[in-house]
Amino acid sequence: MSTTFKIFLRTNQTNTDGTQTICIRLTSNRKQRLISLKIYVFPKDWSENKELVKRSDAMYLIKNKLIEKYRDKSQHIITDYILNDKDLTFAEFEKQFYNDNYGSNSFYDFATQELENLHGKIAYETAKGYKSNMNKLKEFRNELSFSNIDFNFIDLIT
Repeated sequence: MSTTFKIFLRTNQTNTDGTQTICIRLTSNRKQRLISLKIYVFPKDWSENKELVKRSDAMYLIKNKLIEKYRDKSQHIITDYILNDKDLTFAEFEKQFYNDNYGSNSFYDFATQELENLHGKIAYETAKGYKSNMNKLKEFRNELSFSNIDFNFIDLIT
């Protein structure tokens, strides 16, 4: 299953101030899903060929940096799924796309995200215990990546 994306200006909806939304069109198995980037421009300030905001927009540098960030993140997500031979669903893409910690090697980012995912699924006291353990670990080592976790590290903390 091939998944592609395109960044485009959504011309079928115009805001009251005359701006239009820049979106990502995700296509998989001939089905499409739109994801708003929450970037708004006037149609005259959008370059369809380059998929970027023109210089005539006062905030074009910032908007183009954001577009590049979203383009890179989208490509990275799709590539990761292809390399791992996994099917990428729209729901999975959106989950990864909206995850601010996507691509992070930090154990704390991962643990925090997992605690949020478990919210409502585990008892309050269990979650409180997990957070307490994570805080104690942070006191021991403020920054912790997965590559730092090995048998020697586990021996140090136990």
